[in-house]
Amino acid sequence: MQRHFLLLVAMISWSIVLALNGSQLQAPSKVCIPYIKLGPGIQMELVRNGSQVPSLLGQAGMEPGDSNRQIMREQQYLDFIFIPLYWAFFYYAIGGAFRNTGGAGFSLAKWLRIVISIAAVADYLEDVAILWALRPSYNGPVWPFPFGFTKWLFFFLTVGFSAVLFLRYPKFGSFPTGSRGDSVAVWVGLLFLGSSLCGILGTFSVVLPQECLLPVSLDLFTVGLLLLLLWFWKGQ
Repeated sequence: MQRHFLLLVAMISWSIVLALNGSQLQAPSKVCIPYIKLGPGIQMELVRNGSQVPSLLGQAGMEPGDSNRQIMREQQYLDFIFIPLYWAFFYYAIGGAFRNTGGAGFSLAKWLRIVISIAAVADYLEDVAILWALRPSYNGPVWPFPFGFTKWLFFFLTVGFSAVLFLRYPKFGSFPTGSRGDSVAVWVGLLFLGSSLCGILGTFSVVLPQECLLPVSLDLFTVGLLLLLLWFWKGQ
């Protein structure tokens, strides 16, 4: 339990570092890519061509374009550390709780571990593609969009699998928190389920002309994580 708690604390802490670094971006426009009503950091993950980069960050060789590119480079290097943190949390903390029950829980653990691993690999590829896209002279065939799309889709699928654990807690798995905490688990499950459904729809909204739900999904997931952190902390 202590390892799960420390892993959750590390993941949330590093996500705050990422958010603070990303907040330094000075975007020339709030919306560049249709249906992505989020900051330029998220929008960079779904860039499809070279013309979208200066629209998001500004022209290279002048401000704020150069500063924004430097911040985005730092963001990718920070993400290299964040990826194994969230992968380990879902793979070991959530997947481990599933796996210990056997039966249906064992199968859910297997699929959860597969989808979060796909999300993590796609995330690394996305970071590399963004670093390439930040080069002013880059005009190659590889852009962040397919990797960013895959990452978000499989990440929110992982959140959906995790919601099953909490909504059926402790039937499909439990944490050694010192108490069953069924009511807390249900709230975490509902938040994760809402995040998953909104996130999956929001991810597809980048290719289909419909309202983007990614901001809502991220907010629900964040509240769920904070509630889970309080539950883990209480169990220490």
